[in-house]
Amino acid sequence: MSKEYWHHLWLGLTLGFLISCGPQSDTPSPEGAERNGQLIFGGDVFLTRYAHVPIDRHGYDHPFAGIQHWLDDSDAVLINLEAVLNAQGRANSNKGERSPFLFRGRPDLAQVLHSAGVTMVTGANNHVGDYGPEGVAEQLEILAAAGIEATGIGQSWRDARRYRRMSVGNLVVAVIGVDSTMPHFKAGWRRPGTFYLDERRPNAYVRAVHRQVRRARRESDLVLMTVHWGPNGADRPTEERRELAARLIREAGVDAILGHSAHRIQGVEVIDGKPVVYDAGNMLLDYRGSTWEAQSLLFELSLTPGGVSEIVFRPIQLHHTRTVPAEGEIAEAIMERLITLSREFDADFAVQDNRLKLPQRDTATAGKHSLEPLTVSSLPSRDSVHPAALVDQLPDDLIPVNHVFSNGMTLLGVRPVPAEVQHRYGFFVTSYWKTDSPVHQSALITVRLRPDDEGPVWANRDTYRFHQPGDWSYPTDLWQPGEIVEDHYFVRGHQGAAITEHGIYLGVDVGGRLLGEVRIGEITVVP
Repeated sequence: MSKEYWHHLWLGLTLGFLISCGPQSDTPSPEGAERNGQLIFGGDVFLTRYAHVPIDRHGYDHPFAGIQHWLDDSDAVLINLEAVLNAQGRANSNKGERSPFLFRGRPDLAQVLHSAGVTMVTGANNHVGDYGPEGVAEQLEILAAAGIEATGIGQSWRDARRYRRMSVGNLVVAVIGVDSTMPHFKAGWRRPGTFYLDERRPNAYVRAVHRQVRRARRESDLVLMTVHWGPNGADRPTEERRELAARLIREAGVDAILGHSAHRIQGVEVIDGKPVVYDAGNMLLDYRGSTWEAQSLLFELSLTPGGVSEIVFRPIQLHHTRTVPAEGEIAEAIMERLITLSREFDADFAVQDNRLKLPQRDTATAGKHSLEPLTVSSLPSRDSVHPAALVDQLPDDLIPVNHVFSNGMTLLGVRPVPAEVQHRYGFFVTSYWKTDSPVHQSALITVRLRPDDEGPVWANRDTYRFHQPGDWSYPTDLWQPGEIVEDHYFVRGHQGAAITEHGIYLGVDVGGRLLGEVRIGEITVVP
């Protein structure tokens, strides 16, 4: 045998060994196959509070049935979950706000997301910590069991800031979730929470995102950022936010920024060929919103290894826990608003047939990656969760009431309420209930404050509150005779409250019919 023969044999064996030991794709793309995918991005999803009632009545597919064809036609769906799914956490009003909104959804509402085909949610927002770090940890477990990835939150600071990946067509897309609205929910060394970054420190903000982008590039084709930023009701981003967005594109290297928080659509800006959706508005409401809260868009992004090649805008109209395609003049108005706001950034912003074409970049260096899909281990059901609302005994400071309503529910008593509350601030009402026989119809607990002297009656939803017991965690049709149910409920302050003493009334509502009310105490509203 010649030296040349042995040389070629050795070279072939060496190359074969190196190839066999190299990175292997579980589902490699065929040679020459076009690599692309369709991602639908939706805004704030209020899977909380009043959403429970119609979902219990109509089923888990009810909220998105009207737009399901769009979701089914996509390869992946990314949304902002404007709530926390849990049954064990306790309401946490310490948010740095005088009268905060607290948004909880029962664990079984994860079935709404599963039914709709949601691939990933971002939990990095100002409501994921409404029921404490324990609520964040529980939501992570619930979503994982439902086969839904969660970005922007984690069991610790290190975990929360880590990007998450999903398959979009035959691409692997990394998503970095960030919150810039609620520092109180920032994850700690061993405390579950959010990946919080402060917009007032833009240099540190960009560096933190850049670190995650660098890591994500090693195992992803694209890196997107989804961010909760800005105040409610804002129509436009600030100049400072636009400057930050440009730096996140140019310095941190993200391929697109997908924003939310204002609950209304803002404009789209294209920076160096990469899109910035400053705010996607809402995707699902649990209440009847005003015009631009209830008229919004889905953003259908066409992805290639080079980035976002096109965005198709899908106008949507939001009803109470039901979202449908917007049509006719409403759809035209939504698109006109988007285009008008976007042209403030770029006068040449051009949309044809609800489509925005984006310039394509060189894809020669794009990697090829694959990702195993998440599996569904278990979907929580209404009757499978043991809520923290069930207690073994009554507290020592209970004020007895022992009032039996006509449906068999007994109000055993309440814990003392504060003697006074500052105007527009809120407070907790904690009550204890039981039944001696099954409650066949789902009933709601109502809370009403009524001034003893002349003055405005708190008669809107901020004060005349109805909710399922256990602060939405334990519907009465699941109650077992003899159980003691604690209802720890936050009553928000109201700007129209009379500065005087108010009676506090608890009642029971069945099918919109009030079965009666009981005065359980009083509180004085002070300036």
